[in-house]
Amino acid sequence: TISGIMVALVALGFSLVYLPTRIFHIAIAGIISITPYICFTALDKNLSLKSAVILSLMVAVLVSILCELINHRYLERKKASHGSHLISSIGLYIVITQFVSMIWGNETMVFAKNNPAFNFSQVVVTRAQVFELLFGFTLLISGFVWLRYSGLGLRYRALADNPIELSLKGCNINHCRIFAFAISGFFAGVASLATAYDVGFEPYGGLHM
Repeated sequence: TISGIMVALVALGFSLVYLPTRIFHIAIAGIISITPYICFTALDKNLSLKSAVILSLMVAVLVSILCELINHRYLERKKASHGSHLISSIGLYIVITQFVSMIWGNETMVFAKNNPAFNFSQVVVTRAQVFELLFGFTLLISGFVWLRYSGLGLRYRALADNPIELSLKGCNINHCRIFAFAISGFFAGVASLATAYDVGFEPYGGLHM
């Protein structure tokens, strides 16, 4: 169940890009890979846990936005096929993971030196898993509520249904696309950090998730 919630967060992040753009955002796997390494390095430089988490999530959002700005937006202007977007996204994933591998190596790393467990009847749950369950579920519900009831969520759904009409009504399509990639990176980063704290992380773990 706990692993399923983390996968659901990644799936939501993936869908937030796919629905309005029809882009298979495979590079999200690279974002999942690099995020915990940024957090680990920040902690190693004596930043507080809160600062390290914020920094790593900012990097996740930035990398996801750059995928749109330097890659998909250019392909969109050239009226490239969906297959071209897919292949280029896979290429971005390879570039990110190889960068991670060159900088930090291929060994599996862990955050928690101490991850106490709690007994509920015959079920054993670690502290990291409790955090994954509560925070992941809350974030999932918040994401769906935002999509369904907020004005920004309404514009986002309109972008998925009829981007031309939305543009004619004065909405900036490019800004909406950037926001979709940003939120996608945020959800992927949260799932990545939560999973990494529980079971560790390595450069190619993002694609498995």
